[in-house]
Order: sequence, then structure tokens, then C-alpha cells
Amino acid sequence: MIATAYYAYDARLMAEMASVIGNARDSQQYSLLADNIKNAFSQAYVTGQGRVKGDTQTAYALAIYMKLLPDKMIGVAGERLVELIKNKNWHISTGFLGIKHILPALSETGHSAVACRLLENRTYPSWGYSIANGATTVWERWDSYTKHRGFEDPEMNSFSHYAFGSVCEWMFSSMAGIDLDGVGFKRIIIRPRIQGCGITFARAAYNTIHGLISSEWQIKNGKFILDTTIPPNTTATVYLPAEDLSRITEGGQPVGSADSVKLISFDGHNAVFFIDSGNYQFESKIPSSWQ
Repeated sequence: MIATAYYAYDARLMAEMASVIGNARDSQQYSLLADNIKNAFSQAYVTGQGRVKGDTQTAYALAIYMKLLPDKMIGVAGERLVELIKNKNWHISTGFLGIKHILPALSETGHSAVACRLLENRTYPSWGYSIANGATTVWERWDSYTKHRGFEDPEMNSFSHYAFGSVCEWMFSSMAGIDLDGVGFKRIIIRPRIQGCGITFARAAYNTIHGLISSEWQIKNGKFILDTTIPPNTTATVYLPAEDLSRITEGGQPVGSADSVKLISFDGHNAVFFIDSGNYQFESKIPSSWQ
């Protein structure tokens, strides 16, 4: 199941890369291959009720993140992933191959609060458990060192390791909200996904080929305050939690008066804006649905 998922994901990435460099023939070939593998994955490993073979956290995290499920099954898979996390007393049980994908999969299916809970755990296994035992970097093992047992076997005990460190992707893209809309960060997305998290502040910056993107937000007195920098010669789509469009400001002024800010949509819970490059400070009233 895992090998098939990665095969489909690799083929999809190859299709995207071929398209970007103008190789339409290879892009079409790899895109068709990815679609065929996705279909085979569903037939072999996904039941009509949306259960994925193995019924593990990794199985659902991969299937959601790598877009291997029929649309009608994505929400079902997200709910099952939450159930499996709850069954582990709200802890991760993925191993290396699934850990990169589990928090993004949760946010993608509307469960950012569960993702935040995993991030903030302080008991084993968790990032917080490592911190409680003295970590200042991200370790290869949750228990690379413990106060009562000391160091683990040095043959598998790196103190600066990618696998668990891959959580930083989610911290940038979902918690801070910096993501890309297409290749090369020419078009940017600013979309913190933190509903129900209990986190009230985040700040991150990413240095792209066009310049620095920054996102800093806080929740204060029922308001969501977002400061963001969009580099020259780029544009961005900004998502704000909001229940009243008339109470959204940018730079202290009603958002409608800003020439460089254009409303895309508003549904009573979220406002979406298109912005040009520059520095912005948005402020909105958090929807009651967040409480």
C-alpha cells in the first residue's frame, strides 16, 4: 500500500515538473501514469466505505495528502484518521513514512485542532516529549535521550534529523499560513489554518527567489490580526477568518478603501482577498463558529 502510494505521488510530481519546463509529452505521460496508479490504489486498497487497507494513521495520512482517494471518500478518511489518533490517546503512531503527511492531512480535512493537539503534546511519543527531555533540535527518535534512561543506541540516534523535522512544512504552510499557488512563489497563498487550535500567535518568514515572504498573526480580544509581507513582482491570495465583512480593516482603514486589495469571496466565516506585493496589516472579528 505504501509503495503504491509513493509510486503515484512520484508520478504526479514528475508530471508537474515536466509541465513547468515545457515538456508537454512527458507531462501527459506521467499524468496518465499517476491517474492509473490512483485508480489501481482505490481498487486494491480502499473499500466502498472509505477504509484504507491496514487501517493505520499512515494509510489515511498518505491517501489524503497524496490525493489518492475519490472526492467522496476524503472526508470519511479524515474522520477515520481522527478516530485512530483518538484511539492512541491523541498521539501519533505513524513511523517515519507517514509523519510528514499526518498534520497536513488533518488540516486538509478540516481537523486543524487535532493537528495542533498533536504538535503540542508533551507525553511520549511527541515533539513536546523530546523538548521536555532537553531537545533544542529535532531528534531521530522521540526518546533519543530521556532523563531517567540517558542516551539511546548511537547507531540510530541522530539529534538533527529530517523525519520528525518534516513537521516544519505544516508549521509554515498551515500554522503560519505561507504556501504557494503554482511554481516558484510567483503566486502566494497566505492562509493560517488554526481554527480551534488554542494557538494565539505565530510568526514565520520564507526567503524565495523573489524575496522574503512573512506572515505574523495573533488572536487578541476576539480579533484576528495578520501582518504579512509579499515580495516585489508577486501576488497573493489571503484568507481571513471573519464574520462581518464591514469590520475588516487593512492598515487601520476599511478594507474596501485599499486599491491593492480586492475581495474574491466571503461566506460569513472566511473572507478571501487578492493582494499585490507590499506590506499589509489585516484585522477582522473572529467568527462565532470559532468559539
